Amino acid sequence: MKSRSSCIIYILLLLVGLNACKENSLPKPHGYFRIDIPKERDYNFLTDNLQCQFEYSGQADIRLVTAASDSFWMDIVYPQLNGKIYLSYKSLENSDLDLLVEDARKFVFKHSVKASAIDESVIRDDTRKLYGMLYDLGGDVASNTQFYLTDSNQHFLRAALYFKASPDRDSLDPVINHVREDILHLIETFEWKD
Repeated sequence: MKSRSSCIIYILLLLVGLNACKENSLPKPHGYFRIDIPKERDYNFLTDNLQCQFEYSGQADIRLVTAASDSFWMDIVYPQLNGKIYLSYKSLENSDLDLLVEDARKFVFKHSVKASAIDESVIRDDTRKLYGMLYDLGGDVASNTQFYLTDSNQHFLRAALYFKASPDRDSLDPVINHVREDILHLIETFEWKD
């Protein structure tokens, strides 16, 4: 009798299980982490002994990668946002300005395969001897904001914003816009040291 009742229970469980599988079930899509963007903004002043000075976000850390008398590489790291602004400086003493500008342009237009748009904004401030270009790239590209600055005589600085995440513009848009405001503030406070 026991084996007959266990057999019936087994068959009932099997029928219930098979009945539950009739509905088409799809795997859940990958989710994204919630990113809390701070409302308050504060800025720190770059005090390193470099060829330029500017204010950068208080949410970011400065990491000097290499420094020499005629060049440096620096990262402005946003640990909470998983992003970095890569900065590289070159003295124009032994470098060709036209070549550096063309290299900066090539770095931007390498993204044109994925970019839905590339907007260019001219940077020109004669009082600070600050000239350059700000590039905003639309679409699912690896770097949505890039820029270069020069005084046309001695200094050249190039920068690019990257996130350590899938380049899904819809998800990253609030973060990109937040950091872009910090980049605009950096450019507004930027000065060359002579």
